Amino acid sequence: MSNVQDFDFSVDLLRALLWQDNSAPILTSLLTQKQDWYDENVTQFWEDWIANVFDVRTANEFGLAVWAIILGVPTTVILPPTTKKNFGFGLLNYVVDPTNANGDWSTSTGTITTGYSDPNGGTQGVELALTGATPSVTAGIASGGIPSGTVTVSFKAKLVSGTQGTINSSVGGTSIGNWPVLTPGVWTTVTLTGANSSSGTTSFQLVSASGASAPTIAVWGVRLCASTETDNGKLNFNRGNFGINNSTPANLTLDQKRILILLRYFQITCLPSVSEINAGLKRILGDQGNIYVLDPLNMTFVTYVFGFQPNSALAFVLNNYDILPRPSAVGVRYVVATRPTFGFGPYNKNFNNGNFGS
Repeated sequence: MSNVQDFDFSVDLLRALLWQDNSAPILTSLLTQKQDWYDENVTQFWEDWIANVFDVRTANEFGLAVWAIILGVPTTVILPPTTKKNFGFGLLNYVVDPTNANGDWSTSTGTITTGYSDPNGGTQGVELALTGATPSVTAGIASGGIPSGTVTVSFKAKLVSGTQGTINSSVGGTSIGNWPVLTPGVWTTVTLTGANSSSGTTSFQLVSASGASAPTIAVWGVRLCASTETDNGKLNFNRGNFGINNSTPANLTLDQKRILILLRYFQITCLPSVSEINAGLKRILGDQGNIYVLDPLNMTFVTYVFGFQPNSALAFVLNNYDILPRPSAVGVRYVVATRPTFGFGPYNKNFNNGNFGS
């Protein structure tokens, strides 16, 4: 597919004029108009067909769709659901508002001060100055309540002053664990997981201290998640990435379809020798960087070596399609080696210029 035959679709109708007809204006006009019609409806049509359909290197969406049918390769990938929690906001993921001391936070044994400095250099932290023998702080959550089952509370905390003692958190009246020992002046990540047996509760006890001596504690980023295996909880800012909940079709872009068609055509038409594969790779992907195939000569697999980092579009095609040529009954894999290693040849570094690599 590297060489597309050149076709000449032009038709010179004026050649039909004999020399004695040169002075016949009506006949000349008729042939000229016919020539213009052929140029637009015949010559231009077939030139567009070559560019938009026949030549994969310049084909448009329609042309690549035709080639995909001919070569029997789909241009849509069915993506499975994400197994990890996705970015988003849901009923099973509660974030305690750090700026609403009178709403989300409450205590009868001390004071709550918002606007405290947080680990990111902002003022989203909350300072809890606790007093009394068994100080406690209750944190409210979204309406609807927490369902029964496993719950996880996570946040950052640090001891500002006083003696920490034993600090416990509970949900629905059931303890979900003790806090770790906080280093004075140092933010510490706290993650507690336990069972909530009281379905529908709309608050949880973040702080329940004993053996404390007027501690002042700063907290930031309090989040409670009903983290059962079957829930649909989401992870919000700085905690989760995008994902999909159900099997979703993903359509390839125009450039991805072009690479897919070129590699598929090459796969089913080439002699799968190292020399021919390397020559084809240079034609198809050589503009992106150095790429070649290695054969260990033991009939296990061939290795495609990319001397550049494949972009996301190319990596998606390679990871979702079996289109890299190799001998029958031989496996295939690809590696990325962006740093030239020691060796002799046009793509290696020799003495004092390169190090060993694999």
